[in-house]
Amino acid sequence: MSDSTNKKNLDKIEDVKDAAAKKADSKKAAAKKNDKKKTNKISAFFKEYRSELKKISWPTFKEVVKNTCITLIVCLMVGVVIWLADWGLDTLRTLIIGGSDKNLASQASGNATPVEEAASDLGISSADVQ
Repeated sequence: MSDSTNKKNLDKIEDVKDAAAKKADSKKAAAKKNDKKKTNKISAFFKEYRSELKKISWPTFKEVVKNTCITLIVCLMVGVVIWLADWGLDTLRTLIIGGSDKNLASQASGNATPVEEAASDLGISSADVQ
């Protein structure tokens, strides 16, 4: 090969290297720009957050106490309504079925085990169970 061909090839190689270096530099610049954009977005978010917090109308202590009392009273009223419904339905069940759980428990023998009670319900003597 001649010197002029080698020189042309070397020039082409240098051009390719320069283009690659420029491309790498532009990527670095773009990355820095993106990092700057991200930083700007984060700082903008917190600035907006702070300004929104300033716009909030916080309740006074008197309003908080009033709203708390109202909440407690409503919870108590709902509890009483549920208790009355439970009591009424239990009474209705007792009238329909004829007896309550308390009466059934008192009718069971004093020291009988659950197995002995079940055996007596089935008509089996407790001696056969043991």
